[in-house]
Amino acid sequence: MYRFWGSYHRLPKVDVTGVNQCWAMDFMSDALFNGRRFRTFTIMDIYSRECLNIYAGKSITGDTVVDILDNISYHRGRSERIRVDNGPEFVSKALDNYSYQNNIKLEFSRPGKPVDNAFIESSGGSLRDECLNTNWFLSIEDAQDKLEAWRIDYNEYRPHSFLDNMNPEAFARSMTVGANGLDTNLKTGPEIGVRSSGGEMQRVTIGREIVRNPRVFLMDEPLSNLDAKLREEMRVELAKIHLDLGGTFFYVTHDQIEAMTMADRIVVLSFGKILQIGTPKDIYERPQNVFIAKFVESPVINTFEAVVEKYKLNIGGKKMICHLTKKQYSSLEKIDGKEVIFGIRPEDIEITRARKDQYSIKSEVYFSQSMGVEDILNLNISRGLMLRAIALPKILIKTGEMVFANINMERAHLFNKNTEDRIVC
Repeated sequence: MYRFWGSYHRLPKVDVTGVNQCWAMDFMSDALFNGRRFRTFTIMDIYSRECLNIYAGKSITGDTVVDILDNISYHRGRSERIRVDNGPEFVSKALDNYSYQNNIKLEFSRPGKPVDNAFIESSGGSLRDECLNTNWFLSIEDAQDKLEAWRIDYNEYRPHSFLDNMNPEAFARSMTVGANGLDTNLKTGPEIGVRSSGGEMQRVTIGREIVRNPRVFLMDEPLSNLDAKLREEMRVELAKIHLDLGGTFFYVTHDQIEAMTMADRIVVLSFGKILQIGTPKDIYERPQNVFIAKFVESPVINTFEAVVEKYKLNIGGKKMICHLTKKQYSSLEKIDGKEVIFGIRPEDIEITRARKDQYSIKSEVYFSQSMGVEDILNLNISRGLMLRAIALPKILIKTGEMVFANINMERAHLFNKNTEDRIVC
């Protein structure tokens, strides 16, 4: 039968300068508790020092080797070269055909010269000393679990001097390692190994976790290094991934837009203490304290110290008077004459050029910021008393113009002056 011969004539070794340029493969043998023999098949990336796979089985054929290589390549791209010894699985027709079809060069060690594949021989010694010789294997499945635990420890917790004292996984994350379907602009296969931007590395890291199919994701500021446009696109993509995978996402962020737009439930923390747990709507409409009220919106909520005077709030020495609803006053009746913190969001203030009622607040437009779909107005009520409001662009309000601010008291928030906790009303 005709053979393709993926191997090539022995030449001086080429320096490995990037991820996926050269892998190494090797077999080892051990026994279960009952003396029954099994074999392990290990694949390493020589540049990143990652242990890509350790497979345990009673019989490992060339076809099994090809299946494992294909699975790894699907997630991270193929290697340009693979270093192997002259074992029957490595000189099999299955591996020969696979390497030919995928343009992979097989570098065979010289018989009796393990130094030709020194890295994986050294790593195999560590695997033997730290796992195979120290564990009691009850079954092939038990052996596979313990080998996988060793592999994770090796990849994620062991620094290498060759890798600038980083562990293999951290080092690999600093390189562009393609994840299937994550970004068509990221290089895969033989092109992997070039330095990437911070944004690309974060997208790659997310992709590498997704392909593992975990039940729970923990993401700590995953979009922080991306520009505004890409951050918006990735918010949509992550939300879609969440729906498709159906897993649980724990997402840590300082960005209130990410929290409000992506979360089913939000946990607000400050200095390690949980302040409130609720849906985005709960957090926005019923913040439990001043900190939370200020956190979840931009522009930030207006807050003022106010004195309760029967059905009114006196703000700034009567420079600004707000009329309380009956429900609000029933909650404040016992503290009549005392101070509270009054909060109102910019979108709950209507701007008019004419006075609507006696509680309309006359003010000067100190500064107007046009945001396209809305204008953010900074209003000067009197010296030292400023109010932020949002107006529609069609009103055409300009800086320096006199207007009236009409506060929707049904949407007002009231907080205890001393504790800054919400007053239920």
